[in-house]
Amino acid sequence: MPSSACGGGSAVHTGPAGPSPVGTPGVTARWAASDNWQITINATGQPKLYLTISDDFKPSWSETGSMLTYFHALQYGSTFDQWKTGLCVIHADGTQATALSTGQYADFNPTWTRDGTNQIIFNRYATRGSTSNDILLISPQGSAASAVRVSTPGNGYEWAF
Repeated sequence: MPSSACGGGSAVHTGPAGPSPVGTPGVTARWAASDNWQITINATGQPKLYLTISDDFKPSWSETGSMLTYFHALQYGSTFDQWKTGLCVIHADGTQATALSTGQYADFNPTWTRDGTNQIIFNRYATRGSTSNDILLISPQGSAASAVRVSTPGNGYEWAF
């Protein structure tokens, strides 16, 4: 999927000074947020860095702090099983927004594994009807076809956070 499917790219902008990395005098914390459906990086005492344009949710930092994963809404529905979302990764400087899923399902709540493999674990809703939820694992350099289901289909709902 092109980067526009992830809401990244030309939206990168800051206030007057842009955030500085942690370790810079006056910066005691750095965090990512979905602010008004835009992925932002925040640092104490610094203006926000906006990484995406709109419809982006729940960013999660990579272990190194160099990338974020999040999900991008492509189509809303009256119930969540009708949503279509894309799983995305982006560099912390706002470059290289990349889609990891096709947008065929409601892929959501991505987070990075902390087992040394630095993969992304996420939820996929309603692949087997509105009473199911699967957990999948994918590399940040992967393609939609490389996602591996790690949940047990017979269990109905399983969640990764």
